[in-house]
Amino acid sequence: MRAILDTDVLVMGVLSQRGAAARLMDGWRAGNFVLCTAAAQRAEVAAVLQRVEVSSFVEPMRAGQFLNDLEQGSEALGRIRLVERCQDPAGNALLGLAEAGRVDVLVVAEGSELRGLGVHGAVKIRSAREFAVMLSTR
Repeated sequence: MRAILDTDVLVMGVLSQRGAAARLMDGWRAGNFVLCTAAAQRAEVAAVLQRVEVSSFVEPMRAGQFLNDLEQGSEALGRIRLVERCQDPAGNALLGLAEAGRVDVLVVAEGSELRGLGVHGAVKIRSAREFAVMLSTR
């Protein structure tokens, strides 16, 4: 199974060792799904982890290891298709990335506008909790 996790989910997976996002990080590292990312998203994750309000909750070594894991252990996607399906440009970029990467699941934060779409073409749009349940029942 191929999946994209939005930046919020990735960051939560670093910040917390419990909860759905943390279970997804464990599942990814165990090879239960292929994590697909783009260079721009990896840069965004790095920037978020360096923000003062976030960096005080995660050890620099842990953040650095995660960024290395993300760089080395995710499938890098190149071109993003232009999609205009929602109000949020970042959401449209995720949809375009999911489409171009031919992923099965796009995992978004609970409050994301994208969650209400349910699907985008063949891509299922799920919360971290929903995707964790999907993985546990495979």
